[in-house]
Amino acid sequence: MIANYLTNITCPTCGLSLMRSPKSAVNAIVFCTECRAGGHYQDVVEGGQALTPEFVTLSELDAMLSDIGSEAD
Repeated sequence: MIANYLTNITCPTCGLSLMRSPKSAVNAIVFCTECRAGGHYQDVVEGGQALTPEFVTLSELDAMLSDIGSEAD
């Protein structure tokens, strides 16, 4: 279920909930599916740091969303 990957933090640019990277990711990150801003999970979620614009590329975003869809099945 994709909802399992949503965080309680919203993107300040888009207002969407940030998503957590799939379990297969080496380093956990959070990211916005609209503007691709993001950061390392611990830094953003636990440390309150600001998001980095365009933290993930379009190809990385597509791959993570595909992985999340596969893990949700």
